[in-house]
Amino acid sequence: MDVHILTFVVCSLLFSALFGVAVGNSLDHGSPFNHGSIVYTRDQLLGLRHTPLLCVERPEIPEELRRRRRGCRAGVKRRERKRRFKPCLPSVIMGNVRSLPNKMEELTALTRLQREYRECSLMCFTETWLTELSPDSHVNLDGFQLVRADRNATECGKKKGGGIAVLVNDRWCHPAHTSVKEMLCTRDLELLALQIGSTQLSRIFKGSTPKPSSSSPRTVKEWSEETSARLRDCFETTDWEALCSPHGTDIDSMTHCITDYINFCEENTVPSKLHVNKHKPWIETSYHGVITENMDTVLLDPPLVALDKDAPVPYAGEICAFKIYGQDAPFEAVVLNRTSGEGVLRANSPVDCESQKEYTFIIQAYDCGAGPSGADWKKSHKAVVHIQVDDVNEFCPVFREPLYKASVTEGKIYDSILQVEAWDQDCSPQYSQICNYEIVTAGTPFAIDRNGNIRNTERLSYDKQQSYKIMVTAFDCGQKRAKEDVAVHIDVKPVCKPGWQGWNKRVDYEPGTGSKQLFPKMRLETCGGPLSGVRAMVELQTNHIGKGCDRETYSEKSLQKLCGAASGSTDLLPAPSPSTNWTASLLTDSGRDSDLIYRFDGRQAANVPDHVVPQNLTDQFTIATWMKHGPSPGLRAEKETLLCNSDKTEMNRHHYSLYVHNCRLVLLLRRDFTQVDTFRPAEFHWKLEQICDKEWHYYVINVEFPAVTLFVDGVTYEPYLVTDDWPIHASKIDTQLTVGACWQGGEVATPRFTQYFHGSLSGLTIRPGRIETQKVISCLQACKEGLDINSLESLAKDIKFHFNPAQSVLVVEGEDVDSINTAMTKVSYINSRQFPTAGLRRLHITTTVQCFGEDTCLSIPDVKAVVMVLPPSEPRITITGSNRLVRPAADLQGPLGVAPFKELHITSTVMKGGSFGGFHRPGVTEVMHNLDYCDILVIGEELSPERESLEIHHNALLGKHLDATNSTSGISIYGVDSMAHYEQALRQVRYRNWRPATLTERRFRLTCSELNGRYTSNEFNLEVGVLHHSAPVEHVNHMAAQPQYMRPVHRPLMIHTPNSHMSGAAPPAATAVIVVCIAALVVIVVIGVYRIHATHQEGSREDEDEVKDPEGDWDKSALNITVNPMENVRGAQAVDEEVKEEKQVEEEEEEEDEEQGLSSAESDNSDEDEEEDEEEREEMKKRKQRGRLEWDSSSIKY
Repeated sequence: MDVHILTFVVCSLLFSALFGVAVGNSLDHGSPFNHGSIVYTRDQLLGLRHTPLLCVERPEIPEELRRRRRGCRAGVKRRERKRRFKPCLPSVIMGNVRSLPNKMEELTALTRLQREYRECSLMCFTETWLTELSPDSHVNLDGFQLVRADRNATECGKKKGGGIAVLVNDRWCHPAHTSVKEMLCTRDLELLALQIGSTQLSRIFKGSTPKPSSSSPRTVKEWSEETSARLRDCFETTDWEALCSPHGTDIDSMTHCITDYINFCEENTVPSKLHVNKHKPWIETSYHGVITENMDTVLLDPPLVALDKDAPVPYAGEICAFKIYGQDAPFEAVVLNRTSGEGVLRANSPVDCESQKEYTFIIQAYDCGAGPSGADWKKSHKAVVHIQVDDVNEFCPVFREPLYKASVTEGKIYDSILQVEAWDQDCSPQYSQICNYEIVTAGTPFAIDRNGNIRNTERLSYDKQQSYKIMVTAFDCGQKRAKEDVAVHIDVKPVCKPGWQGWNKRVDYEPGTGSKQLFPKMRLETCGGPLSGVRAMVELQTNHIGKGCDRETYSEKSLQKLCGAASGSTDLLPAPSPSTNWTASLLTDSGRDSDLIYRFDGRQAANVPDHVVPQNLTDQFTIATWMKHGPSPGLRAEKETLLCNSDKTEMNRHHYSLYVHNCRLVLLLRRDFTQVDTFRPAEFHWKLEQICDKEWHYYVINVEFPAVTLFVDGVTYEPYLVTDDWPIHASKIDTQLTVGACWQGGEVATPRFTQYFHGSLSGLTIRPGRIETQKVISCLQACKEGLDINSLESLAKDIKFHFNPAQSVLVVEGEDVDSINTAMTKVSYINSRQFPTAGLRRLHITTTVQCFGEDTCLSIPDVKAVVMVLPPSEPRITITGSNRLVRPAADLQGPLGVAPFKELHITSTVMKGGSFGGFHRPGVTEVMHNLDYCDILVIGEELSPERESLEIHHNALLGKHLDATNSTSGISIYGVDSMAHYEQALRQVRYRNWRPATLTERRFRLTCSELNGRYTSNEFNLEVGVLHHSAPVEHVNHMAAQPQYMRPVHRPLMIHTPNSHMSGAAPPAATAVIVVCIAALVVIVVIGVYRIHATHQEGSREDEDEVKDPEGDWDKSALNITVNPMENVRGAQAVDEEVKEEKQVEEEEEEEDEEQGLSSAESDNSDEDEEEDEEEREEMKKRKQRGRLEWDSSSIKY
């Protein structure tokens, strides 16, 4: 057991000895080579320095590169007490910023206010989100150097995010000591490796550097495989028992014995070598130099000298080379003397100050090694070299702009009109700065200072000279002149006056051209003052046009039909005519261009006839009117009645009325006591500004008792006051409806008008049983002209605008003058009428300018302009057709009568100018537009309802915006619709006469109108002639047959339907033949009928009494009619042709109904009308079939 322990101890000692031999012992102070070393003191080394070569002052050396005085501990405690907040190791702040530019304000504040951030050594950030388009100036931090590695989309395959940035504190490490070692950007990794040569890091780790030994040579052991083999042989041949046995159990003595033996074997087997290159070369820690651009010599301070403690040992004490480390440093260091270590630094390529002003790099000195081969060489520590490039004045100043322009206002002295600027490409401040500017042009009232500011030396006059052109040159601080002079243009403007400029006082508008820009070149001149907002209001004044603006001037009934209003309204102020003569005594405004306007001056009123007054006013009705009213004259205003229904005699009770009192509109509505006997609402009051503003407004009162609503220009108003009253007691007194005043028939000596109205009225209507909808009211009062804005998408985002409901006022607001100017150029005028009212429309623009901190700072004059609406090309409406229509009396007696206007045509032409062959010649163009009414008047005696009628069937008006009224004077078709529809309706007008025996002819006159009589057609006169049969005469008929050869057919009288071609003008001979043939046929038929009728009946009736009902039934039991077979065929053909024509007419009407559709007002009764029409058509077909004569060809013998 003891032997094993001893063997383990011996082996351990052996391995320990071997390890010591392998690493070698370099601290062998007992070596004899140490006594011959040359040792220099510090003063001796400093004495070897050469005197400075530069005679100028030493350049400023950064604090961290200066040589510091060294004490026993190099002032460590003093620095720690002074800068106790700064750790010994560098402090690092790291963060994932996610967009570094967005965090710069916060980071700047932290570095200014918090010491931990201000004294931090490094700031490392990821996710900077910087790109190549992000300049360093956006993320620079004062006192820190930025090193960034942006994400490269090409290398990493990612476009967004990423990026690394490092901010190095300048106080901790000089920017020249920081360099990028590696930058890597892959899809999974982004790397930025920096080499930082901080002086504080060198101090920290320099304390752990072992103290160098003396300069004497040292002996070292050389280990090799041969040495290892010899040492192994020595150990293997050793008798270890002999060495260990004498010591017994004394382990210490055994250990010393074995150790000494191992050292003995080592000395005898391992060879030793003398190590002569013991020390590293020494150079200064920093150098500063100056080089003139385009030269190669560098002047260094201190001079480049390297020392080695191994001197004068050959090779080991000599300096063989200087090496430079840096990025693209165009310098090289050359050894001048290997023994003294002197060297020189020079440029190996041209140095340009404009490319780079300074260079910083690292230099090291290398000795020659231990021998001629250079083996075992040593290098010095790293020294920083900072080279500054001196500039040479080689570039001329250049102006930044090729031409300078400015404008000034006359009569002012400016400190600076404009500034010219030149620059120099030289790098030094001495040659790159511009020290002087000079005006080359002589005799000009301008001067320039050293900064390039041009000012005027006297007051300029616009009348004297409107512009100046001067030449200016520049000099740098080396007095080198600019290569080219620059031209300066100065325009003189008259005294600025704020206001709108570039607008025309008159704008001509041609009808039918759509919208037209009013101010295409308008701009606001503010004279350069800072503004915070502009507000412009454009007002189109159309009060003198029609009823406040250019509206459709169709009749009230036509407008209601056009807007889809329900039928059944009563016009209380119609145009004067034989049937509506109660308005003939009222005053009209003749200058309103087809607008039917009545003026009431407090002395006129009109009683509405009883047959016109609506008698069935229920709890639901509508009153509508146009009204223009001003304040009432006098101190105490009286009631001004628009509409009044009062007792005609005996009493003075008002049943319902509409009046104005003290600028309040009041509706009085009192019921009879028989209808209701409770206390109920009777007066409804509205107080509005529109009632007395002397402007036109459209008033509509919808009554759905007890609710009453007022619409003014389409805006809803509820009554502010409702007064209750008892109903009126029932009486048998008649009532009188009055317009413009109220009728007082009782309680006075003489019935008279009272409570006269002062103002203007138009279109006063009342509709019982229905109320108007909001859509219809808006349509009836809509203006056809107004202001508009073109291209809304081109306006700036800060522009705000709004219109009033009539689009006559436009308000534009904005913060920028340019935006306001753009918006004002888009303002336009539009008139959608095909034939607008010609004349002037005034434009008024008021502008308010607001400055910063002030309500108004500039006074902008108002703009007053006019829009001239040119007269439209007046249409000429022409009615053509046959002027004479001749029909047999039997046709007039038929159920359909005759159509007098079957071949009617209505055309409209417009005269327009055109050029042909260089000459201006007017041209005629046919246009299609709308009509609003056509009247057919009877010339001569009025129609007798007992024997004749002029009417149009309701089916002819289906699908059209038309309606019709007839009387004994004729028929009127009204409604806004196309001329084609009017043609179709007029062709369906039928004239019938049940007793044509005494009638020879009947004459009619047709006139059509557009825009309520503004444009009228020609008077088309038509004469309808009647053919009567002559006295009965016996005629020889060679085709007559015996009664047994004829087949008796029991049918009513044959109906002859005239063909359309008979209405045309035929030659006289043809007309005579036709008349004779018809007369012969009529005579034969009449004689046959008369004889048969006389046989079976004892008395005969008068022909005139029986013809009254053309469809009356005769005694058909024994009626035999003998006719000519050829005539029967012709009659059948005529009937077939008539049936075909009527079918064709029906198909055309059905197609028109499908294309146009039924209007909302006509769709209510369409189903009932269609059923009635179908029944009438079936009945007519049966009558025509019964009217055909059947021919029995079986009984004819030839």
